Amino acid sequence: MRRVAAAMKEGSNVLVPTFAFHRSQEMARRIDQAIENGTLPKYNSYTISALAHKINGHFNANKQLFTAEVQEQNQPFSYKHVENVEKITDVKEPAIVICTAGFGHAGASLSLLAQWADCEDNLVIVTSGYLPPDSPLKLAMETGYFRAEGEKIPMAAKIDKIELSGHADQTELIQLVTQLKPKKTLLVHGNLDEAQTLAEKLAGLTDVCIPEKGETISI
Repeated sequence: MRRVAAAMKEGSNVLVPTFAFHRSQEMARRIDQAIENGTLPKYNSYTISALAHKINGHFNANKQLFTAEVQEQNQPFSYKHVENVEKITDVKEPAIVICTAGFGHAGASLSLLAQWADCEDNLVIVTSGYLPPDSPLKLAMETGYFRAEGEKIPMAAKIDKIELSGHADQTELIQLVTQLKPKKTLLVHGNLDEAQTLAEKLAGLTDVCIPEKGETISI
């Protein structure tokens, strides 16, 4: 929150590309609560995602499935300080905007990334531990530029990365397999090179397989 607070103090824009499920809600709640308790100043704060907004309704309707702290709140995913808007033209700057797509490759996140990239005082918060090779966020972090609609755009804005993923890392996956001792383990998600590396480390613990696309596996 320190980087976000510093950007807000300077009157800068803060972009938070997220996925509609889970990370959008977590970031919005964090920002909403931080403004409420004074950790962050009052600021133009928005979410842009029709799907995330719909998910908020389901989360509110099923709050009994969350922690005791969440259950005690009337509408825990209806925010006091973070407004849901439909499009980027509804955003009043300076602002913090939590929006899809999470990899920054489409939608409001790509549009605002292109719009805010030229100002070194602006801040982009990357919430995904994994970024695909063609993600504008990954390119911006590694090369200092990205492409939008065929245009090469220099990345002057600051980029900060936080970890919101609920995914286990390689060490935790190996620990899980060690404890469960499954006869067969299928690796079906993530980068192929990383999956192959994990498969090598699991080879002595389980019958490990990386299925091909469209392959049928009998269990």
